[in-house]
This record gives sequence, structure tokens and C-alpha cells, in this order.
Amino acid sequence: MGWIRRSLSVPRVLGALAVVGVGLAAAYARPEPDDPGAESPWAEETPAESSPLVVVLCHGANQTWPANLGTSYFEAQFSETAGSSTIADYWRDISNGRFSIEGTIVVDVQLDVPRDEIGDRDDDDWAKCRDGLDAQYDIDWARYSGPVVFKPQTLGRTVDAIDEDDTEIRVRMEGHSVAADWPTPPFTAVLTTTGSLWPSGDTVFENVQVTAVTVDGDDTVTFTVQRGHTGGYRDRASTPTAFAENTRIRDVSEITGSTGRLSISAQQAPGVINHELGHFFGWDHSRKLSTASTDYGDCFDIMSATSCRDTHYFRMSAEYAGRDVELLHGLGMTSINLDRREWIDDDDRTTFSCGAATYPLRALGLDGSGLRQLRVPVTAPIADGTTSDYLTIELRSKRFTWDRGIPSDAIVLHLRGDDGYAYLIDDDAAGGTSGMRSGDRYEINGWIVGVDNIDADEGTAQVTLTAPELMTDCTLAAAATTESSTTTTEPPSTTAAPSTTTIDAGSVQGAACVPGTWLLNSQAFVDALAAASGAAGGVRHGGGTYTITIGADGAYTAVRDGWALRMGSAEGNMELVFDGEEAGTMTWDDAGGLTFAETTSTSVTDLTVNVEVGGQMQPLPMAALAAPLLDQLPAPELMSGSGSYTCEGDELQLVADDSGVPANWVRTG
Repeated sequence: MGWIRRSLSVPRVLGALAVVGVGLAAAYARPEPDDPGAESPWAEETPAESSPLVVVLCHGANQTWPANLGTSYFEAQFSETAGSSTIADYWRDISNGRFSIEGTIVVDVQLDVPRDEIGDRDDDDWAKCRDGLDAQYDIDWARYSGPVVFKPQTLGRTVDAIDEDDTEIRVRMEGHSVAADWPTPPFTAVLTTTGSLWPSGDTVFENVQVTAVTVDGDDTVTFTVQRGHTGGYRDRASTPTAFAENTRIRDVSEITGSTGRLSISAQQAPGVINHELGHFFGWDHSRKLSTASTDYGDCFDIMSATSCRDTHYFRMSAEYAGRDVELLHGLGMTSINLDRREWIDDDDRTTFSCGAATYPLRALGLDGSGLRQLRVPVTAPIADGTTSDYLTIELRSKRFTWDRGIPSDAIVLHLRGDDGYAYLIDDDAAGGTSGMRSGDRYEINGWIVGVDNIDADEGTAQVTLTAPELMTDCTLAAAATTESSTTTTEPPSTTAAPSTTTIDAGSVQGAACVPGTWLLNSQAFVDALAAASGAAGGVRHGGGTYTITIGADGAYTAVRDGWALRMGSAEGNMELVFDGEEAGTMTWDDAGGLTFAETTSTSVTDLTVNVEVGGQMQPLPMAALAAPLLDQLPAPELMSGSGSYTCEGDELQLVADDSGVPANWVRTG
């Protein structure tokens, strides 16, 4: 069967990569994602839900409110703009214009108790600040969803190493902090090796009482301290110890966030504030599958944001406002969490249940056509008795302002647990915590997700799904259409849609088994082909489907729909994408022999060569570069020659006489 032998000359094509590797960076230079302040597609939307807040700037009797974080700063952050650069813009954009905190007011509340007494959540500082607010202002609470309390939390790092008996500590400011922000002594400060607000077994910390402050400039201050202060952080005693230079020091403050209740440090980055606002609005933490029993770890979800602060996903600078650096308010939010507030329209979502189908996706947060979420009814164990309700598939794009910190556009997989949590699938086959790229393929419980392509410039992608058992008597669930939709969803391509003919596995064998519609197990075929060509591991299935429909009279139609082969070498990855259709006749006998007797028509509609640049598969643009590759491509006909077959129930295997390479097919109809 020449169709197997000529499908790919693997060693020759891999060798041609060296030719096209020259000059690819220049050929594929593309603009960076939109600027943070770029115009928002949702700025003119009328929100279905409005939830303005009362922002409370709460501080103690011995501390003035930091001037660089004054009322005007927070008023700006909690007001929407035509672009995407504020905390209010974040919630408008992340909800696709459905939700707004516009109308939030900011008030200053100075209490008559020292700073230390509103710094520790064991003293319920949120309630103290709320009570102080009510005592000083007459708020019409019917207009607001509740108070969000901000407290100063001045931050710094030690300039020098500290011995156990040192009583002077030089501190350099960081973040929003300046030297003038520290309270008037006496007050409590905490030395901590990790900077964590919640000391663990890995955290060395010591409470100190600051008795005097000498300001050396805007950025540096010298403290005179009492070591081992017993009235400090959570009122825990601490023993004086030695600390290296660059140890974190902060005044006492903690973050508490839950539904309708938030107390947070004003110096926190906007991304952290948005995370805590997520708790205020009712979200739990998200998780990743590899550590499913603990919170955090999903680098694509704001409800796991701080777990990724030291990676390129959530690029939180050590320096914030006033230092001429970019403020990142994102990460975005996974589609499972968006669903909790009905922020994805019904016609922007579909459920795949059987057969095989190809779907267009549009990145979360971007306007335009394409599905925002695919669901697959995968039931899989997660942890501690938790199982999944379904698998979700979504596209994330750097072109969405709040996702611009992710390393590259990616297809991202989550399991929704029956406990309501979102779990990022983070094993290697799913791309780890970076997500899946063009040509990647993931299998879970027999369900197969193939990433056909990702267009980073457009924020779109195409994925092909295959069910573990291509069941009969089932239909593909198409996206619903509602008048309220703001986008138009392209219908899915059902290139391997099942029929309603009932065939019991194993009940039909031999020659009578051959007629039907069959889907190639592409990865198994590519593995066998690569091994036979001496290029094992260098080629893999990149997406799309290869189907053949065989009639009882021997007439057949073979279709390659976006069927891609992906190859890798030291020069990078390359992908060949085939689209074509062929009709002809074939014969088979009871002894297991098979011959493609005649080709009646052939139509090659498209043949694309993609190369990987910057983590994305891009069409090869220049004929001069493409020519060495095009010379290696197969002849147009798909089927020819002879071989042998075995067929039973829903499985068909073809083996070419001239190559001995097996091709395994599964019945779809």
C-alpha cells in the first residue's frame, strides 16, 4: 500500500529542517501583545451585575496613611477606564463586561487605638475598621456590596546581617513603602526569612519592638529595637536569632479574605488585591492535579495567583507604584471559575460526548467568534475521594491584557471536581503548568485532545476531540444559540461523526466487518511509521483526523482533515498539515487480503508547512525556505497498493505489503 510508504520520508524531511532553520527569527518577528492600557473591547458594555464597594483606608492612632497610597490612588484603581489598567477594569474585562465595581467609594478611617491593635487578625481588625467606619461616616449600605478594608503594611529588607544581640537594624524600603510610612514608635515589626504572612516550618521569624526610628532618606531607615518581643505577631514569643542581610522585615499585618469580608495590606500588588477580591466575591482557591489535596498551583487562574509570583506566569515585580515599573493586575481566570458567575454564554460553550469532532476556540477575554469552553464528560479520580464532573478545554492568549504574563498562548485543561474546585491538569503530556501547544496531544481515560493549531496573532485555536469508545446511537452536542449572545460561534466540524447503526463489538469478523467508517489511530500509526523509517521519537501526530468510509460494494472515500505530522530536531519543530479527499474502489477477501483497485478522484485542498518560532507553530511564509521541504512531501493519492487486514467488531488493522507498517483504525460508523 503505497499510501503508507509515501506518506512521509521521515529522515529526509528531518534533514531539511537544517535548511529552513536559517533566518527563521527574522521571518517570524511579530508585535508584542497589546499595551496594558490598550482599549478594552468591553468598555462600552452595560453590566448585568453591579457591585460597588466601600474601600476603607484604615490606620492606627500612631500612623498616618501613606501619602503615595492616598485616596486618589485607590479612587483611580477602583474606577473603570476605556482601557485595561485598573482593578475595576480587571473585573469588567474578566467578566466580558457582565460585572462591574464602578461606583466604589474610598474613605479614610483613623482609629483611636495603636497600629499594633489593628494589625493582627486574631484581634479582628476587619471588624474594628468596619466599626470605625460606621462611627465616622453615614453609609447607605443598600448601595454597596460591603466594606473592603485596607491597612498600611510597611515593608523593607535588612541592609546588613544581624547577630543575635544586635539592637540596631538598617532597613531599605521595598514595594510601595517609603521610610515615612512606618508608625510612630513603639510598634511591632517582624523579621521573617521568607516574608510569608503565615509562618510555617520553613520560616524563621522573630518579633521585635521598635523603640526609635532614624530616617536616613526616602529608602533607608535605622531601627533601635527590643529583640525577642513577646507581644508581636499573633502574640507568639520569639527567640533572638541571627539573620542574613536582605531579610524581610514588616510591621504587623495579615490578609483575611472570605465572602463579603476582606482585610488586606495596602502595599500589596494589584494582582494580589484582585485575588483577595475573588474571595470577597465568593471564589475558593483553585488547584493543580499534581498537588490536588492542597490549594494553589494553577498558574492560569487568579485564585492561585500568588503561587506563581516567582515565575514568568505571574510576573510580580519587587517594586510597585512610584518606581516606574509595570503593574500587573492579572492573571486571568479559568473558565470553570468564570462559570460560577455565568460569565460564559451558553452558546460560547459546548459538550463533546462521542465520536470525533473538530472545534474552533477563541481565547478567554477576547471578543469575536469561537467557543470559550469545551466540556468533556470525563470521570477521573482526583484526590481524597474527589472525582471529576467533567474536563474543560480553553484557550489562553497573551493578547488578553490580563494574561499577558503567561509564557505563550496555550490550550489549558482542567478537571472540575465534584467538590467544586478547578484542578489544572499539569502532567508533562498536558504541557505541565505551561499548557498545550500546537501539535500536542493528551489522552485521559481514553478521551483524546489534539491541538491542531494555535494562532497567536488572532487569539484563536482549533482542537480535535476523540471519544474513548466511538459509540453508536449518539450525537455530538453542538453549541446552543441564544438571542442574548454577544458572539457568533462557528459550528463544529464532525469529520468522523458516528452513524446510528448498531454493531456489537466482536459480533462481526473478517470480510463482513470491513464496510463502515473508520478513524485512524494516528499516533500509533505515526509511531510505527517513524520506527520503520529509523526516526523513532522524531515524529508524532500533530492533530486532525484521517478517516476512510468503505461501502459493502468496495467503493471508498478517504479524508485527511487537518491531519498533521509533527517532527522535531535540533533546529526546532516542524509540522506538515494535510487536507485532502480521495474516492476509489477496493477489494478484500475472506483470507485477509486487501487491494486498492482503482482511484476514481483525488482532491488535495490544502497542504501547509508550519515551523515553531517562539513556542508557536507558524506557517512557513517564504517559498525559498519552503522549497526543500515541499520536495519531500508525498504524492497526492492517499491509497494504493495491496496488503493484509484483520477486522473484528470496532477494530480494523491494515498492514502494507511493501513496508510492513500496521495502521490501526477504530469504527465510527
